[in-house]
Amino acid sequence: MNKILYIGRIMLYIIIVFILSLFSPWWIIAIAGTFIGFYSKTGYNAIIDSTLSLSIAWFIMLINNLFIQDYIIINKMQDFLGFNSITLLLITLIIPILIAPLSSLFGYELKKVIRYEK
Repeated sequence: MNKILYIGRIMLYIIIVFILSLFSPWWIIAIAGTFIGFYSKTGYNAIIDSTLSLSIAWFIMLINNLFIQDYIIINKMQDFLGFNSITLLLITLIIPILIAPLSSLFGYELKKVIRYEK
C-alpha cells in the first residue's frame, strides 16, 4: 500500500510539473523542485522524488517537442551542434538532473528553518 502511495505521489508531481512547464519558462522546474522538497519528510526523499518527477516531466516535454511538434529551433540546434536527436535528448536531460536535487534540498532546508523559527 505504501508503494502505491509513493508511485501516486510521483505521478501527481509529474502531472503538475508537466502542466506548469507547458505554460511557464523552463526554470519553473526549480520552483517545483523547491515545493517538492518543502513537502518531503526527509532530505533523501526530497532529492529522489524531485529528481525522478522533474526528469520524467522534462523527458516527456522533450519527446513532445522533438518528435511530435517538430520545432524548427531544435533542428537548427542539432545542425549547429552536430548531434543527432538521441544525443541532444540525453544532453538536455542533464538540466533537470542537476537542478532537481539542488532545488529540492533548498526546499527541505527551508522547511527546517521555518519550523525552527516558530
